[in-house]
Amino acid sequence: MNDFFNWSDGNHFIHLPTVCNFFTWYNGRKGNQLIEKRRDRVLCNVDLFDACNIAVCNTLTKYKSDHYPLMLTCNFEKVHFRSRFKFLKMWSLNDDCSRVIKSSWDTMVTSCLCTSWTENLEF
Repeated sequence: MNDFFNWSDGNHFIHLPTVCNFFTWYNGRKGNQLIEKRRDRVLCNVDLFDACNIAVCNTLTKYKSDHYPLMLTCNFEKVHFRSRFKFLKMWSLNDDCSRVIKSSWDTMVTSCLCTSWTENLEF
C-alpha cells in the first residue's frame, strides 16, 4: 500500500475523501470478526479542481458485493457572483491609499485557492 501512496503522491494526485462511509470494503462478518478497509479510492489532479467548482465522492449502497460503489460528482458550471468590493473616491484622497494599493499589487501570490484547499484536506 505504501508503494501506491508513494506513486500517487509522486504524481501529485489528490485522494478525495468519501462522503457517507469512510470504509469501502468489509469482509461480511460481524462482531470481533468484522474487518473494514478503505480499498477503493477516487484520485484526481489539480486540473480537475481548476476545471470544476465541486468534486464530491459519495459511497453508494452496496448490493451483492463486499465493496461500496463510489460515485464521483463534478460540477463544471461557472459560478457567477457579484463582487462586494467597492472603491470609494474618498479613499484616493487618503495619503496612504496609493502606498497600500501598490504594496498589495507587488505581493506575490504563491498558490491559488484550490491548491490551498486541497492542502488542508484530511485523508
